[in-house]
Amino acid sequence: MRRPRRGPAVAAGRAADGRVLTTLYLAHGDAVRRFVAGYVVDPQHREDIVQETFTRAWRNVDKIDTAGGNPRSFLFSIAHNAVIDQWRARSRRPEVLTDRDTAIATDDGVDASLQRILLAESMRRLSADHRAVIKALYFDDMTLAQAADRLGVAVGTIKSRSYHAVRALRAVFDEMGLL
Repeated sequence: MRRPRRGPAVAAGRAADGRVLTTLYLAHGDAVRRFVAGYVVDPQHREDIVQETFTRAWRNVDKIDTAGGNPRSFLFSIAHNAVIDQWRARSRRPEVLTDRDTAIATDDGVDASLQRILLAESMRRLSADHRAVIKALYFDDMTLAQAADRLGVAVGTIKSRSYHAVRALRAVFDEMGLL
């Protein structure tokens, strides 16, 4: 079977994607490697996951907001998913353990830090009104009446804003690949 020819526009688009990915790797490659090291002990397995992370990022380079967002959080999400995917794949195939494989990763707070970074990035993408309602109701644990008093609006407005704010936050999570 004959392969279709690709025009110069497709080649130019791939070259631009490659430049964006090279820039991302140079800027965030070490951070992604350190992040993965919190989950994976074996250096070769760790490098496989880092490579998989940037391969997936290259496939989804159009979803990376390098101008307005933080691409590191997007890369950490991809790396986290790659770690989980590899763990699931390995758990289906039993391995023979050696003394070298028995090292246990310590809880150094990387996962909690990643969650805080992703949540902060998600909240930053919401409108100011939605952010204020989410903060009052979910972070400050206020009632609808207390939030209405703090924000100087009616309780019905708080109900409406919270409804739309949660949906907007869900859309942001989906956009970031967290759902």
